Amino acid sequence: MNAYKDKREEKQKESIYQAYLISRWVWQKKIDIEKILNSKKEKKIMTDDQMMKQAMILNRMFGGEVNSGTNTCNT
Repeated sequence: MNAYKDKREEKQKESIYQAYLISRWVWQKKIDIEKILNSKKEKKIMTDDQMMKQAMILNRMFGGEVNSGTNTCNT
């Protein structure tokens, strides 16, 4: 199982590296490939307050409106 996982990770790194080379050639952009290949994303656990703060930040960034939280639907 570990050998399969390692082989799959190596194949993924090869694909990322190939995309990196193509991007350098096509767009002439400088990208830190070592940072991408060596990064392992860890899942962050957020509290309810942290999630609310993040939602408010994103809401402001995208020009959303703040509602009072009451349901305005007439049924």
